[in-house]
Order: sequence, then structure tokens, then C-alpha cells
Amino acid sequence: MNRTPPPQQWRSAIPAGAVFPAAHSLTTPQLSPLLVLALVAGAVIYNAVLAWLTARGVWIGSRHVIAAEFLVLAATSLTLLVWGRRSDDGIPLLFASFFIVGSLLISMGSQALYPEMARNAVIAALFLMLGMRAGPAALRLCFAIAAAVVAAGLMLEIADARAYVDLFEPARYYQLTRGSEPLEWVDGLYRNASGFEGRFAIANIIDHRASSIFLEPVSLGNFGVVLIGFVTCFWERLKRIEKVAYVALAILILLTTNSRILLGFMALCPLIYFVAPRASRNRRLVILPAVLAVAVLVYFTGPEIYADNLTGRIGKAVHNLTELGVPGLFGASPELASGFSDSGFAFVIAASSAFGLMVLWLFISLVVPEQNVLQRRAGLFLCFYVALSLLISGTSVFSIKVAALLWLLMGVAAALAPDGEAGAETAPAGTQNGGWRVEPRARSARGPSATWADQGIAR
Repeated sequence: MNRTPPPQQWRSAIPAGAVFPAAHSLTTPQLSPLLVLALVAGAVIYNAVLAWLTARGVWIGSRHVIAAEFLVLAATSLTLLVWGRRSDDGIPLLFASFFIVGSLLISMGSQALYPEMARNAVIAALFLMLGMRAGPAALRLCFAIAAAVVAAGLMLEIADARAYVDLFEPARYYQLTRGSEPLEWVDGLYRNASGFEGRFAIANIIDHRASSIFLEPVSLGNFGVVLIGFVTCFWERLKRIEKVAYVALAILILLTTNSRILLGFMALCPLIYFVAPRASRNRRLVILPAVLAVAVLVYFTGPEIYADNLTGRIGKAVHNLTELGVPGLFGASPELASGFSDSGFAFVIAASSAFGLMVLWLFISLVVPEQNVLQRRAGLFLCFYVALSLLISGTSVFSIKVAALLWLLMGVAAALAPDGEAGAETAPAGTQNGGWRVEPRARSARGPSATWADQGIAR
């Protein structure tokens, strides 16, 4: 039977090897920016959507949160499966597989289910691989929409906190879904939005710590860090209005959340920008051990280990490591992980053993190549962000609300072509537009005319 061939504009959206790619398929065309946006938006805003439903009288429990996250991850997995494999998928797949197998072994040994680190690794692997297929246009679109939505939520919260609470009811949402008891004096906001007397503060322009669409201030601060990381990595490829808007939003987030880690990265990212081009290769491997070494030094010299300040947080993180004991280093005490939400290093070891921390260290240090300046900046940012977050902010670095954008950013950076070099899959003829990678096979699948999504980020 004769079939009418698809119109030319369809062909750019049909990858070679779809629907089920052949085993030898190693390169894939870029995904539609709108498809990538839909997947990332689902990860970023599903909690806000569920909270909005809760405020409208719909009963939402923890199983609904689990189901929503599962649907996002399943849709991302299906997208990756349909679009075909890449030769560099091996590292994220091995990373996720290690933690999945480790979680199964630890759960069987403990006769209870401990899936936390497997979930965290799957989120990282899936959105990293999504970024490798997304391309610069999709990355730019995702950050633009995310920044706009976060800014809208933040402006509402600043202008009328009562209207914000009526819209989302964060305290009730977290009570129903996480069992977090609300505090009466917070007036409907999440518990840690209240702050306390003597807590670190840059400015008190509102009477609480802002949360925007993330419903709690820690994730909003982390979003500000990832936003600054995006600007740092892609500075030369962003328009002036984008640079101004993103930096202004990050500053507003800093002033309304009083986020210590965001303040640190506002100072650190300019250093990353200028140091990365001159940094020796593989220096990223020393960042996480160096952060731990400094933390141990602070622990033994700091005056207080339980004060809620920088030295107190660092001291508590190291003190919690000593609470694990030798069995805990080998994953024999996973029940302790739930008590280490503010101590990321202790959490990772308790949930996956010391070997899990080693694998995480190697993954963040090596997953982004060092073939061009942008990749060096991205790799340095990733290592500092994960290491410092585990030390100061605990497990929030793994939350899908912000992790989806982080790993999308790293995936796009990892897929860039080398500076003037011919990679194994990317010949010079397949590299255009200032180093943005366009697979030779993908170009033949698209035909002679390329869509605007293939043209890279406007300079």
C-alpha cells in the first residue's frame, strides 16, 4: 500500500530508529524544545499544582505526590526510550544502576524498603540524558519559563502573603503529604519559612522567608543557585536582557529567602567563570574531598556544633558522620538516613554506604567533559554545588523540583562539541554555531533545512 510521505516540517521531529531504536543506534537528533519544557515543567511545578488542588478542597496525600513524581519520571524514561540511545548514556545508566542495586541489597539486608538514593540517582540520570538530547534552545526555553513562573509566584508572595497562602496553603499541603505539623505563628506557611530570632539574614524586606511556587524556602534558594550557575556557564551565549533579568531575580530570591548557600554562590560563580578556563584538567576531583577536609577542620576548631550558623551547620554535618559507626559506613544502618535531612554527607552514607558517596563523588567530578571552557565552568559549578549543598543544605540538592533543571543544564553542557576538535561522534562538518553540537546522523534525518531549534542560543 502506498503511503504519503510526511511533510518536510514533520521530518525534523522523527528520529532515526524510532519507535524502538536498533541496538547499534548511538546518536539521536535533538528533542523538541516544547517536549523538553513539558517534562521539566512537570518536575518543577507538580508540588505547586497539588498544593493548589489541596487549597481548593481536593484531598491530597503522600501517595498522590509519589504518583505525580512517578509519572514525570516515567514520561521522561519513555521519551528517552523512543528517541534512541547515545553512546554517552553509559555513565548515567551505570550511576543509576549502582544505586538501584545498592538500595535493593540494603533493603533486603534490613528487611525494610529504603529507596531514597535510588530515586535520587534516577532523577539525576534521566534529566542528564534528557539534557544530552535537548539542545540549547530547549535549555534556554526551560530556564526562561521557570524563571518567569518563579518570579510571578514570588511577587505575589511579596505583595500579598495572605493571597499566596490562600492559593497554595503550604502548611496544610505538607501536613497532608509529609506529616509536617504546621506552626500556628507561621500563619499557613511551611515551617521553615518563619525563620527565628538570630538566624542569618541579609535583609528582612518581608516578614518571612519566601517560597514562591516551591512552597518552602530552601528549594527557592537552590533554584537561585542553579539559575546563577546557568548564567555563569552560558554567559557569552545569553542576550543582555536575559543576563539582567536572571541576575536580578537571583538577587531578589537572596533578599527574600536569606539563603546562605545562594549568597555563597553569588560570590563563587564569578570566580568559577574566570578560573575555569585556566584550571588544570581533573582538578574537579579534589573539590568534594577538600570541602570535607575543611569541614573536619571546622568541626575540631569551631566553638559550637549545634548553633544554626555556618560553623554550626558544618560542625553538625561532621558530627553526624561520627554517629554512623563502622556498620553504617557499609550501609548497615539505613534507618538513620531519615534523621540526616540536614546533613547530606551522612544521609548519602547511611542510605547507600561509603561506596555510594564515592560513586557520587566520581560521577559529579567526571560526568561533564572538559573539552571546552563552557564544560569546565559547568563541571566546576556542579562539583561545588553538590559538595556544599550536602555540607550545608542537606538533602535538598536531590529534590526533583530543582534537580531537574540542574541535570538538564549539565546534560546540555556535556553534549557540546570540543573546541576545534573532532569527536568520535561529531565530525567538524557536524559542528556549527559556535560549538553547539549537531550530530551528523541527526542532520541527515532532518534534511537540508534545519529548524530554529537547531541554530543554538542567539548571541
